[in-house]
Amino acid sequence: MRGQRDKITFFPQGAIAFFVALAAAILFFSCGLPTPDYLYPTSGFSQEGANIVVLSHNSDNVHDDNGFNGYEIYYRIFDDYDNAYKSWEYLSKNLTSDIKTIADSERYYPLLKKTSDGSAFDYETLIRYTECEADANTKFSLHIETTKTWTISYYSSPSDALSYVVRNLGEGVDISKAEFFKKSNYEVGDQDYDGTVNGPSTIYIVYFAVAYGTSPTSLSDIYSNPNDDNGAGDIIGPSYSYSPGS
Repeated sequence: MRGQRDKITFFPQGAIAFFVALAAAILFFSCGLPTPDYLYPTSGFSQEGANIVVLSHNSDNVHDDNGFNGYEIYYRIFDDYDNAYKSWEYLSKNLTSDIKTIADSERYYPLLKKTSDGSAFDYETLIRYTECEADANTKFSLHIETTKTWTISYYSSPSDALSYVVRNLGEGVDISKAEFFKKSNYEVGDQDYDGTVNGPSTIYIVYFAVAYGTSPTSLSDIYSNPNDDNGAGDIIGPSYSYSPGS
């Protein structure tokens, strides 16, 4: 008798659907494609001279798609250039989308805003998604002032402030103490200040920017990675010094 023919095995349709879905999932994640919990880094974060920091919105961040809420800028102040540079170097090697871990260990804090009447801190996202999505190519300027409160504006309209920016000094601090431009406000022990003298004449500030949002799946906070392949420029080192006013 001739040899038996090759057997053909038939799978139920449900099993076939399962294996197709499993293969698709493996392919999706093995290719490194962004998940719904992924936020993109900015399209640009840089310092233009001593007095302006520029952040460019990445139009791939969309509130209704990936939970994008806006952008935060974290910072730390130093009275010594070498210490500032070392901190920037550390961030450039170690910063990931696990922002809270590094920010807490290195004591970086998000910039805060004033309320519209200037009497209290405003803890909303620094740059809100509604301010970004009006134009896919939106750029923002952080104005580093030496005699008045810092501001954020659209890059194209520098004189029209979207918000007024102050230091993050923790709870229970009078808002007048939080002005960047007042030299007398800087004291040893301030949570955002790595310094050995009160009222320094010159300081250095290291910044990093992140997209911030709420996970559509877990409802937890999510952040972009400043060291992502597309976002290696989302950390600004101490290229310029800053001299606060009196």
